[in-house]
Amino acid sequence: MKKWKKLLIVVQLLSLVLLSGCWSRRELEERIAVISVGIDAVKENGKKVYKVSIQIPIPVQIAGGGGGGGGGGDAVKVVSAQGETVAKAFSDIQKKLNQVLFMGHTRIIAISEEVAEDGVLDIVDGFRRDPAIRRLLWLLIVEGKAEDLLNSKPKIEQIPTVYIMSLIQNGARTGAIPDVTLGDFFVSISNKSLQPMANRMKLHEDDVYWSGLSLFDHGKMVGNLTDEESWILVQLRDEQPGGHFQVFTGNEENKENIVVSPTQVETKTKLEVKDGKVKAHYHVYMQANILEKNMPEHLDNVKTLAKLRKLAEKHLEHEAEQLINSLQTKQKVDVLRLGSKVKAFHYKEWQKMDWKQAFQDAEITVSYEVQFRRTGMQLN
Repeated sequence: MKKWKKLLIVVQLLSLVLLSGCWSRRELEERIAVISVGIDAVKENGKKVYKVSIQIPIPVQIAGGGGGGGGGGDAVKVVSAQGETVAKAFSDIQKKLNQVLFMGHTRIIAISEEVAEDGVLDIVDGFRRDPAIRRLLWLLIVEGKAEDLLNSKPKIEQIPTVYIMSLIQNGARTGAIPDVTLGDFFVSISNKSLQPMANRMKLHEDDVYWSGLSLFDHGKMVGNLTDEESWILVQLRDEQPGGHFQVFTGNEENKENIVVSPTQVETKTKLEVKDGKVKAHYHVYMQANILEKNMPEHLDNVKTLAKLRKLAEKHLEHEAEQLINSLQTKQKVDVLRLGSKVKAFHYKEWQKMDWKQAFQDAEITVSYEVQFRRTGMQLN
């Protein structure tokens, strides 16, 4: 046998040793999936520490599961521990469980308002370093305690996390809820031209619902937007329709109004930078349907529709003006992503700016153009 053939055989045998990669395997039954995480602040010996709660499924209690599942008990269990750091709290949680925690199936990280106001950079840093954490999971800010969100019991789903996840996903798909993931949050805190934000959740008894957006500056929550303000924001920034809005058509005391549902939004931004001063104009073209009419006039009249269109445009422009004024003077954060546009198209000017101050001093205007596509049937 030739020498090169012998050498080839030796190399092949050595490669078999290198390919035996199952030595560190861990069976599925030896892991326990964490489907959501809640982080609160509590007092311990007069010192504020983190309280970390995790929600884990109980397979035998989930209807449709193997082994005669759906026995009528709780489908999930919430386990909590406290620590000066999130990592320490997770370590103490692990001591309470007979299986290894696995974060690859985590879909929600919920943080209480109190924690968010103190700052979340040290919290998200740990999740950012964990390769098992999905960047597409939802980071949520909770009015009240994050642990209460994990303990909520919506009647529609056995697993609360599945219900909350579906609520956010369906809203993001229709454009009514901003599509802001953990990955988006990571990108925003690493980019000087972006400011992070997160969806906000509220609980009332057994009900869980989306209540708007929480805004951040340098990792600390600095304010919130209502649902209607959030809809205006996504129209300006993401060209998403948002939710329904009410337009008064006469005297507000008479409650004459229409309810309008946007279906399509196109936004054009005109940007000008001169002598360090930023001027931006957003023109929003919106197609919408009239869902409800609480007024005596018929909608088959061209003049009536033209009047309603102008009223809708005026209403939206006023709401947008209020939003921008709040962002510039109250929260002082550029969640419009205007800074990224200045950086992209006026880079030399951008380098000379203190963008935080430049955003507050920027001249930002908005105009709307509304077209009604469907007005519904008219009752005589």
